[in-house]
Amino acid sequence: MNQEPIAIIGISLNFPQADHLETFWHILKNRVNVITKYHRHGDNCNSAMVGGFLEEVDSFDADFFNISKEEACLMNPTHRLLLQSAWLALEDAQIIPKDIAQSDTGVFIAMGYNDYSSQIENFGINSFLTISGNNPSMTASRISSYFDFKGTSIAIDTACSSSLVAIDNASRSLWTKQSSLALVGGANLILSDHNFTAFQEAGMIAMDGCCKVFDAKADGYVQSEGVAMMVLKPLSEALKDGDLIYGTIIGSEVNHNGQSNTLTSPNIKAQIALLEKVYNDDKIDPHSIKYIETHAVGTPIGDALELKAIGKILGKNRPKDNPCVVGSVKTNLGHTESVSGMAGLIKILLCLQHRQLVPNLHFKQPNPSVAFKELNLKVQDKLEDLYNENLPLRMAVNAFGFGGTNAHIVVEEAPQKVVKSAEFPVNIFTISAKSESSLMALAKKYLNFLKDNLTISLTNLCYSANARRSQFDYRLFTVIESVNQLSSYLQKFIENQTFDKIFTRQASKSKQKIEALSFISETENIEDLSNELLTKKLFNLGNLWLEKGTINWNNFYAKVNPQYISIPTYAFERKRYWFTDYSPNIKAKNNELNNINNEPLNKISDQNNYTLKEIEVKLKEIWGLLLNKKNIDIEDNFFQLGGKSLQTVNLSSEIKDILDIDISPTLIFQYPTLKDLAQVIKENKIVNHSSLTTFNSIKGKNTVIMINSLKLTHTLNNDNRLKDYFFANLHIFKLSKENKENICKLSPEKIIEGIAKRIVEDISKANLKQPYQLIGVCGDAFLTMEIAHQLNTINHQIDSIILIDGIFKSYKPLLKDRYEIFRVLGLKYVYLRARKKIKKLIEYFKHTILKLFPKLFLKLIKEKYQKYTFYQSYLSARKEYNIKTYSGIINLLLSTEWKRADLSLINQITSDKLNIYHYYGAHGNFEIRSYVDSLIKTLIKINEDSDDKKSNI
Repeated sequence: MNQEPIAIIGISLNFPQADHLETFWHILKNRVNVITKYHRHGDNCNSAMVGGFLEEVDSFDADFFNISKEEACLMNPTHRLLLQSAWLALEDAQIIPKDIAQSDTGVFIAMGYNDYSSQIENFGINSFLTISGNNPSMTASRISSYFDFKGTSIAIDTACSSSLVAIDNASRSLWTKQSSLALVGGANLILSDHNFTAFQEAGMIAMDGCCKVFDAKADGYVQSEGVAMMVLKPLSEALKDGDLIYGTIIGSEVNHNGQSNTLTSPNIKAQIALLEKVYNDDKIDPHSIKYIETHAVGTPIGDALELKAIGKILGKNRPKDNPCVVGSVKTNLGHTESVSGMAGLIKILLCLQHRQLVPNLHFKQPNPSVAFKELNLKVQDKLEDLYNENLPLRMAVNAFGFGGTNAHIVVEEAPQKVVKSAEFPVNIFTISAKSESSLMALAKKYLNFLKDNLTISLTNLCYSANARRSQFDYRLFTVIESVNQLSSYLQKFIENQTFDKIFTRQASKSKQKIEALSFISETENIEDLSNELLTKKLFNLGNLWLEKGTINWNNFYAKVNPQYISIPTYAFERKRYWFTDYSPNIKAKNNELNNINNEPLNKISDQNNYTLKEIEVKLKEIWGLLLNKKNIDIEDNFFQLGGKSLQTVNLSSEIKDILDIDISPTLIFQYPTLKDLAQVIKENKIVNHSSLTTFNSIKGKNTVIMINSLKLTHTLNNDNRLKDYFFANLHIFKLSKENKENICKLSPEKIIEGIAKRIVEDISKANLKQPYQLIGVCGDAFLTMEIAHQLNTINHQIDSIILIDGIFKSYKPLLKDRYEIFRVLGLKYVYLRARKKIKKLIEYFKHTILKLFPKLFLKLIKEKYQKYTFYQSYLSARKEYNIKTYSGIINLLLSTEWKRADLSLINQITSDKLNIYHYYGAHGNFEIRSYVDSLIKTLIKINEDSDDKKSNI
């Protein structure tokens, strides 16, 4: 494809012992071999395994990206590292992410084998977060979603050629103007020894831990880890924007082996065809290629076939004094698999930038099956300078996939540009971060950077830091006259953090836009100001920025024509997030299925007269608990703070409980800011018709659905012994007013069916994990059985039904059974029984008065009266309901008070699949700890018995 060159304008990387370009170049230039023994104790890996391993793959800055601890723990580390790498690459490309939100930026991510999700599954965790956090397609989608990109977003897996195929896709997206900017990345982590063991058995792993590429003793490769990200843009746009360009892509092609001896065998004919297509179609002279970064990994046959293909095309008719030089970064790093092509590409970009070729390690005796001289090929075995030539330097990188997908990319050095920029006599230097610790870490990064770059332009440095970085709330600024002075100030600040020449502060939420130039000088001629006056004005500007400023620097730097230089990127916090740390039962954690009813907020006293301000205050409290956030502002966006789609259900539920207003979860997507949502609640626009409330659990082994027993659901959900279960509650009083009125219009024998129909719709919409375990208490057994019947008709699976005192008949406990409980509890039991009786009497008189005087206090109690009417209809319907037979398992739990109850009716409908358990407790008194303990032990026994039966089958 003969198209405009594509500029590479931003790079971030994390390879073993190299987390930025300078350290990577040091490894390449100084013959460093990063291969070590596996050192992550506690992971499921062979202790004899060697490879290239990253440090702290369990670390992530979840708060920076508004991701909860629970989601971060279950998110594949490759997803987390790529998200951070995307931010760093954009910073390196001098792009402020919010400036390209809503743009058609494309995201192309190379992904490979994923062994994190299998470890989560083996650990016993079953959560939706595992799916969203480990699905390969989510890698690109998560980046596009966070940065609000609208362009192409795809994950690519062609094994070892994945990252070059991703670059090819990105380049074509830019050539066809499908995207105006592209992020391309890849990641590879080794979290278990599955592949290592399999490849070792297949004889593909080097016994001495060295990739002896092109050497006579080559006997296999070594696995390695890595993460990399690049920012691509059409060259004309990059030149116009004054971007820092690492190199340009002038040719790119991909093909497949087609039918080979085996699926995994290399195919020399396909490799030759690929090279012919690149150099013929893109009209590139193969003799102009100085160096090829090969795919070679250290396998004698595969490496030899690749060299023969290269020699056939690039060595043909080539002058003997200008052989095509070859090498492989895998001799330093090992084989980074899905990101290996990008590792090779970054290597040749650094070679072009430094105009040097770096040595290929472990090359002592050439592979005898390769005729290097005849093929006009030479292995680069030493550090060598590249002398200036009339033509721009060109290099290429090759990659072959495990399944037969091949890729080849040709790169040319960046266009030379000489731009003069002036210097300010006094400069203001600013940095910012999302936390104090990150701000300090960023200051340290700058100090280390300055130690190696004391001769750089101070004005260019300050321009790059001030104008080409995002501005966060934790801020630091100083005013300096030299690089040495800045270095000295940073050193003193880091040592005592209170140095009087550096100023820090957390900015306020509401920010004021400041035009830097007009603030400094009314004449707009900074050069006319004395150093003393300019210093004073810069200090005033810095102090205003510290407090609440968002500064526009464009006009300020316009006259000095500043140039962006590569400076330190953001310093992410390093906090551990691993699946073994997943603990969503902690209160008020930001989890998409976490319900905060366990710690209810106070309701507003008069639901019809609350003010907009009161709603905003309550929403802040609810959001704070649900998202685990402090200092929520009225302009904040629920989803930008880390809210997830499933959390909208729980948010709407909390709004109902606290504000007595039903809001549809879909409305939160339409009005995601606290300000707008508060206004909608005030206007009470849309009603939520759901009866479902979901609760949190650690492992989510079973879905337990309680019918109409919200208090009992809370009690069971909060008990650590039931941590393996995911709880949901279906509550008839959460149905909308319209639903209740329609149900009451049904004939009594149809009311139970009508309620169940509405509830089953809510279960279907919630997509809860099947099979379900349904639990009904006492009189709600009728509704529980009807729900089970309707779920069966729509092919939803039910593991079992548990009925607590659900015998389908009225029953009055015998005095001797009540005495047995009284003997243990004494007056406490009498108090509980009396309280229950008094409560019933109060309710009776209250509703009787309402019937006699319907207009009395109507505004205050209208809703409670409607609820009472609905409940009376529900009670009457129980008597008229015809119970259907049930072929599944029913477990009946009988309390001490009900152990002698008549079970004839329940026996009739269970088809001999009734299991009876007794627990020591008073009917309905779930407030008593000893009885709750007995009930929980019985529930655990039921599930253990069920598991034993399944295993026997």
